[in-house]
Amino acid sequence: MNKLYNEKEIMKIALLAGEIILENGGETYRVEETIQRICSSLGINTVSSFVTPTGIFISSNTNENTNYIKRIKKRGMNLNKIVIANNISRDLTSNTIDYKTAHKRLEELYSKNLNYSEFTKYLNVGISSAFFCLLFKGGMREFIFAFFISIISMFIFDKIEKIGDTNFLSFIIAGCSISTLSIITVLAFNEVQFDKIVVGSLMPFVPGVSLTNGIRDLISLDLVSGTSKIFEAIVIAISIAVGAGFIINFWIKVFGGGFII
Repeated sequence: MNKLYNEKEIMKIALLAGEIILENGGETYRVEETIQRICSSLGINTVSSFVTPTGIFISSNTNENTNYIKRIKKRGMNLNKIVIANNISRDLTSNTIDYKTAHKRLEELYSKNLNYSEFTKYLNVGISSAFFCLLFKGGMREFIFAFFISIISMFIFDKIEKIGDTNFLSFIIAGCSISTLSIITVLAFNEVQFDKIVVGSLMPFVPGVSLTNGIRDLISLDLVSGTSKIFEAIVIAISIAVGAGFIINFWIKVFGGGFII
């Protein structure tokens, strides 16, 4: 073992790097690989790690027998942080930087906000929804309305997500807002295709990354992680469908549907 640092210090920095990667959308195998690489480069060759989407477990089989458990309560998507954390871990393992420098950079990275500005985020949400609308054979009117409806719905989603502890309610309300705004749009403007607007506006909320990562984990035989991510993606998809479907069903039951059916 590296004599400059004790086992606890080494495992703490490995845990911090893994936490950053996992919280920002990294796969569980990538977290385990990073932890193993850092610990091995600093002298702990007998470390074992077990990672799930909601927790990191690290244990060493040395005489000190150090164990760490980290509960992951928030998860998002920030590929920039994943890349930087990977680069720091590789610099550390290749002796390009020392332990203290790596620890400092990881702590700064953990607390730093590298998200895009709200303007950039909402603009890209609107553009992607609008072009998805064209992909599903919508016209220019649907293109424009999907652009604005998706932005408004994402804004509502963000506000609700900050209030509650679970994001499933946020997805339900987002689905409700998309259906409601789409109905209002069709009532206000003639010859607008309701289904194209709804489908296009829903696309930014579809959990494609979670589903892809879950399948990737299953292929790697990370059965717990893969199953949980796929199940999470399914629940999110159901939440969106429940929100959108509730408003549409309400409109059909109360007002007869009209343009919907």
